[in-house]
Amino acid sequence: MREQVWSTLPLWSPRINYVQFCDGQVPFDPNPAELIRIARGERLFPGMGGIDLVGLARTIPADATISVEVPHQGWARRIDAQGRAAMAREATLAILRKAAEDQ
Repeated sequence: MREQVWSTLPLWSPRINYVQFCDGQVPFDPNPAELIRIARGERLFPGMGGIDLVGLARTIPADATISVEVPHQGWARRIDAQGRAAMAREATLAILRKAAEDQ
């Protein structure tokens, strides 16, 4: 299924100018309350979960802006903002490097 989704993205490339990365556990609990809880406080850095971010990275236009939004309450208690930002940057760059290598 994910290959089908990614294969249609090139059709939309001219309209894509912004992509937001985060990762998450796969499989996940589809209960709406659980989805909200995860979205608000347990997202994962790119590459730490099961979402095919490498596949997504292969399809986005080269000039698209990429942001990373990873609210995680546990990490926020243990790692300062600058540390989390550095981790997010490195995790995202690793995904983008992998996507470039595989092409």
